[in-house]
Parts: sequence; C-alpha cells; structure tokens
Amino acid sequence: MDLVGALSGAFVREARPGLCTEAVVLRPLADGPVAAKELWRHARVSKRAMTTLRKGAVRRGLVADDGNVVSLLVEPPATTPASCAPLAELVSRFELDHPDFPVTYGTADQSFTGGPGVDWKPVPRAGSVDDKPLSALLAQALVAFGIYYERAGVGPIMWAELLRRGTVMFGMERHRVTPDTDRGRFMLGSYEPTCAAIESSWRSQFGSSLIDDVIGAVGPSSEPFPVVAWTGGECVVLASGS
Repeated sequence: MDLVGALSGAFVREARPGLCTEAVVLRPLADGPVAAKELWRHARVSKRAMTTLRKGAVRRGLVADDGNVVSLLVEPPATTPASCAPLAELVSRFELDHPDFPVTYGTADQSFTGGPGVDWKPVPRAGSVDDKPLSALLAQALVAFGIYYERAGVGPIMWAELLRRGTVMFGMERHRVTPDTDRGRFMLGSYEPTCAAIESSWRSQFGSSLIDDVIGAVGPSSEPFPVVAWTGGECVVLASGS
C-alpha cells in the first residue's frame, strides 16, 4: 500500500481550511459565470454535493447565485502549477476527470459515486493538467483510487478508514457498518488487500516505474486515506486521530 499512503500523506500536508470551496467552487468560475445546473460538471462532483457547496459559498459572500447563473464575487484564487511530473503524468492517464478536492457523493454518503450514481455522473478527461496545483493532482489521484476501491464491492474507502480508526460516523450505524457487525468486519478486513490489489492493477496499467516515480516524488508515507467531513457548506479533512 505504498502508493495510497504516499498520496494521502502528501495531500494531508497540502490541505488547509477553505481549500474545498476554493478548489471545487471558485476555480471553476475563474473564467467567468457558469450555469448553476452545470457547475457540478465543471467541478466533477455530484449534483447534490455541488448544491451544498454552492449554498455555502453564497452564505460566505464568495459567489452570487440568481438561480440560473453562478458568478464570483471575489478575486479568483491564485494557484501555482505543481512541479511534480510523475504525478501529473499519472493523473493525465486517468480516463475520467476527478474533483480537485476529495468531495464525497453527499453529506451522509462517503462514497465518491453514490452507489448507482443518481446524482453523480462520470466526466471524461479532457485537456491538460499542467496548470493544476499539487493539491489538485493529489486529490484527483486519491478520488480515482477511491472509485477503484468502490468498484471492488467492499464499500467506501473512507468508511473502511474510519473503522480502522475505531470511529463510526456519517450514518454508518444506519447501514450496519460498525466494528461489531459482519459488514463492518468484512469492510475492515478488506481494506489492506483491496488497496494492495488496486496498486498492483495500477502498476500493470500505468507501469511500475511510473508508480515508483510518483511515490518518490510526493514522498513515501504511511498516512491513512484522508477522511473528509461535511461542516456547514464545505468539506474538511479530519485529522488521522479523529
């Protein structure tokens, strides 16, 4: 699990208050107003997640939303393109474009695709990633990893991580995901082999040398997968001890 630990550790170092709104709401508006019903597609998040994020940005006076068009009320945040060629190369090879912050499907659903994905739709990758800051490249790689994890049929990776921390949150009890249930024990036991299997498949798909270069470039780490929590109108990364 060298890859997911390295990506997680690097992202946690980059994360800061307000990054979610900046990455997912403000940056997509930097080139001009966007139709409210299309903003989710520009940010590559679910429609329900964007509704919460957009309303939160409106309350804080960051954007204007007349119900039809969303526009910036503040100066677009400046970003510095990442100088991490291996990570940029990896992200550019993903078939789908992912959000620049690991935003989950909704406030009570810590998956990325929301099961059948009623409000989440895949966005095909288009364009270059050369202008992306490091936090965005790391977030896209982590979301891609999380989606591969969900495809394995073992539940959301964030729920598995919370079980590893001995914590139950986000409606897990309602879904019978606790350390003392069969489902919880299954999800907990599936974490390490599933992460290892995904890394192995990425090494086959993208090349072991590229994966090794990514780990070396972002810095080896054993940091657990970031868990995000919805607070008000945005997501924040919970400390690993939470």
